[in-house]
Amino acid sequence: RGRETFSSEEALGRVRAQHLLLMVLMLAAVYGLFMGLYAIFSRDGAEYRQLVSCAFKVPALFLLTLFICYPSLYVFSTLLGSRLSFWSTLRLLMAVTTITVTVLASFGPIVGFFALSTESYPFMKLLNVAFFAAAGFLGVGALIKAWRALVKSQAPAPALGSVPPPIVSPGMRPVEDETTRQVNKVFRLWIVIYALVGCQMAWVLRPFVLDPASEFSWFRARYANFFIDVWHTIWKLLS
Repeated sequence: RGRETFSSEEALGRVRAQHLLLMVLMLAAVYGLFMGLYAIFSRDGAEYRQLVSCAFKVPALFLLTLFICYPSLYVFSTLLGSRLSFWSTLRLLMAVTTITVTVLASFGPIVGFFALSTESYPFMKLLNVAFFAAAGFLGVGALIKAWRALVKSQAPAPALGSVPPPIVSPGMRPVEDETTRQVNKVFRLWIVIYALVGCQMAWVLRPFVLDPASEFSWFRARYANFFIDVWHTIWKLLS
């Protein structure tokens, strides 16, 4: 409903970053509470501390990932000609993060339902991975559209008497100038980096889904990585 927010830097400047931050904290915490329900219904003694742990960790996952990755995006895009200011770029990423956690929070009741109806630890882990991935893909899609709209709005107007731009037929992609192509390349590379950092950040902050056979702990010792653990979880679920 707020698509006009991404139409120009002036429109983006009217967005209140504090409101976005509050929404991210609240919606991510809601999903974290649903994640923590598995630690209550999957074991003989309910572990309520996992509710508190997840309610803090899910917001921390998004905000820490954004904090780590944002400076590189701003520096690279600026060096390649992007005219978005520091704060406008930050507001853009906060808005997209809000979209992502909104989608994620909408999956919360589904996670709560399976926490009540299944005891399979591998299934619950992969279910949450799938929901995080789905929310991430939708968020990245919104980010790409917003980024293109803002870069286009920042493009300088053609000078009087210059050659008019070529006519683009319906269904054809518009011709991009060299600066726009370079910025988009760096942006796509940054999305990959952002996803990798987010996955590893989730691994650092684990456990999110508490194993019924394990004791509660706020964090786990470091070993392996996110992708190896997901592969082992898939193998356990299928074997």
